[in-house]
Amino acid sequence: MNNKPTPTRKPKTLYNQAILRELQKKYDVGLNYVRQSITGYRSGTLSIKIAEDYKMMEKAATAAIKETLKS
Repeated sequence: MNNKPTPTRKPKTLYNQAILRELQKKYDVGLNYVRQSITGYRSGTLSIKIAEDYKMMEKAATAAIKETLKS
C-alpha cells in the first residue's frame, strides 16, 4: 500500500480571455506566448510589455465592472 501523502496542487490561475486575445492581436504572437509572458516563464522586452499591458488592462476592466455595479 502506498502511504505517501498526496501533493497539494496550486489552483489554476484563470486569465481574462478577452484581454489575452487583444494582446495576441496587438503583438501578433500566440496565446501561449501571451500566457507565458504573464506568468513570467518568458523573459525579454516584448514579454515584459505584454505582462505590463495585461496588468493595466485587467485593472481597467475590474474598475469598469465595479463602476457598472455601482449604478
